[in-house]
Amino acid sequence: MDGPSRRLLKVRHHDMDNMEIKTKTLIATLYCEAIKFTVYKLQIRSNSGASGWTLTKRYSEFFHFRETLLQLFQKWDMELGDDSKRLRSREFALVTELVLPALEIPSFPRKHMRCDNEAIVAERRQKLQQFVRKMIHAYVEISVFMHNTQTTTTRSFDRLRQIFVRLENFLDVPQHQKDLDRRQTAAILALEDVEVIQSNDCNDRTCCICLNDYDSDDTNESSESFEERMVKLPCSHQFHEDCVIDWFNTSTTCPLCRKPAFVEEDVALNVTVN
Repeated sequence: MDGPSRRLLKVRHHDMDNMEIKTKTLIATLYCEAIKFTVYKLQIRSNSGASGWTLTKRYSEFFHFRETLLQLFQKWDMELGDDSKRLRSREFALVTELVLPALEIPSFPRKHMRCDNEAIVAERRQKLQQFVRKMIHAYVEISVFMHNTQTTTTRSFDRLRQIFVRLENFLDVPQHQKDLDRRQTAAILALEDVEVIQSNDCNDRTCCICLNDYDSDDTNESSESFEERMVKLPCSHQFHEDCVIDWFNTSTTCPLCRKPAFVEEDVALNVTVN
């Protein structure tokens, strides 16, 4: 995996690790309380700088979404036909790994023919929350994969894009979250790998975010030299890779000069698939 892809995946995983989902249940009624049903309200928040959003749906909407994804997957599987084509399709392998396990019973709460009771609601509240977390994880991973894929005209890529759009629509991803993701992506892709500065001036050798020297032995990844984790912004200011990635979770400007960490045209080009 190249530097930009690795960094982009790192910031998305950071968002996932810091994501918090809280689920509440409400009892809704129709026709003068003649019909009652349970509504699941999931509050999704992250430390990425966005305010988060709320996903409000009935169990039947979750179930219908699950059935739709299963049908898309089965149709895709039939189109590929044999195991050799399935193995060659990176898109199919991605969905098989990320999406399919979350759709299977008992991971997904089963459908009951009787009215909701406390036990049914409690089971669904727990499993639907886990389901949403897995769908957000799949949405993030597929988004990064699609951004890094050079060949976008294959049938498998079209199938993957269909699933991505379904995920985005079902999760009700708000526009402010999409805008934040686009700015972060543009900032990450604008970073350039640089070597450690050899200078007697301490200001040239110190990361202004963590205040440690660039040539320090302090590294979180023993398999990589510290030089490989130095990056430069378009304004030419340099920082530790991990430091500036953490910084992008709250701001997409340079920590020193406050100039945008990306070219405005890059944000316009980095649009979400609709």
